[in-house]
Amino acid sequence: MEPRTVGTAVSATRIAFGAGLMLAPPRFVRSWTGPGASRRPARVVGRALGARELAIGIGGVLAARAGEPAELRRWFALGALPEALDVVFTLTDGPRTPSRLAGAAMAAATAAAAAYVASAGP
Repeated sequence: MEPRTVGTAVSATRIAFGAGLMLAPPRFVRSWTGPGASRRPARVVGRALGARELAIGIGGVLAARAGEPAELRRWFALGALPEALDVVFTLTDGPRTPSRLAGAAMAAATAAAAAYVASAGP
């Protein structure tokens, strides 16, 4: 699949996930925090993570639309890093419940797709 197409799909997913985190954080952070997802600290962190996802997603869409290969690689290299770290933190801090493993798998897939776009040639 063409890197621009993959990049657009990854970015759209990030935008949707970021918006969900900002609008309904307990539903989206439960896989990381467990039953404490509706508490204020988890909601605040969820919204902050949502803002990160939204910003990276919008940047990726704009880079894909611009068609500038260097810009596309830069945005997706920067986007792959926090996703890869999300995988590490999810797997090393807390119990490995099915929902946490699913969240780690989704973050790993996003990191891999972003790395693919970042490493694509001109």
